[in-house]
Amino acid sequence: LKSKYIKIVKKKLNIDRDFPYDIQSKKMIYNGVGGNLNALPNTEKEKVNNILNLAGYLSVRDKVTYESIEKKDNVLLIPDTAIILSDIWDKDYLNKQYKYKFNTLDEYIIVQLNHGLAKNNIQQIVKIINILNNKYSKKILLLPIGYAKSHGDLQVLSKIHKMTMDITYFFDCLTIEETTYLIQNSLYLIGTSLHANLVSFSYGVSSLLIAEENTKNYNYHKTWLNETTCTLVTSEEFFNSNLELLEKDGNINLSEIKIKSSSKQ
Repeated sequence: LKSKYIKIVKKKLNIDRDFPYDIQSKKMIYNGVGGNLNALPNTEKEKVNNILNLAGYLSVRDKVTYESIEKKDNVLLIPDTAIILSDIWDKDYLNKQYKYKFNTLDEYIIVQLNHGLAKNNIQQIVKIINILNNKYSKKILLLPIGYAKSHGDLQVLSKIHKMTMDITYFFDCLTIEETTYLIQNSLYLIGTSLHANLVSFSYGVSSLLIAEENTKNYNYHKTWLNETTCTLVTSEEFFNSNLELLEKDGNINLSEIKIKSSSKQ
């Protein structure tokens, strides 16, 4: 399907290049979301570098991507703009818009997981949700972030909700503002979504990012979020620890949930 689409684009635009949607123009701005060019075969890497050199401005989000680009005259290392979301929708605005709609919710911890991580670990995730609920006496909000079919948040979180209905909330059709409201009012967030963790960071909510080594999310955290309120773990660390690693010195301590909860009362 992808190759057929590329052929159609090349024919429609009368372009004979391997990357037909890259326009050769000094006015073009590229905003990269991650991608280590060193992982490409040499011929492909050369082609990509040649095209990137044509951009008038190029921003990338992590050091690994930045270092893999050959010529850096037009390249800047810039964090994801999600970190300034709280400057656009402040807490007062969100509370005014959505507090009444969600006023029946008890205090909650957010868990967001994509299909890739959760599909073969449903029982273990249910166990972790029960640990969270028993330890902190808080409901768990299963919050989809990636609505695209390839992310699969909705499918796996819906399945988990059916197995934990007494202790979880689940919403399957939220706007971006509603999702942001729920994150900024949470006690803590655990998730695979980089943007969920960045929104949490923007609103001062501690979080746990689950990402595999050398992926774009992992590299982003290593670039910008070390020693912040966002802790990074691999999926193996997450599942093997049953949350014990979060209690170790140097990691965000989930006991913060109790402190933060008390301060709200």
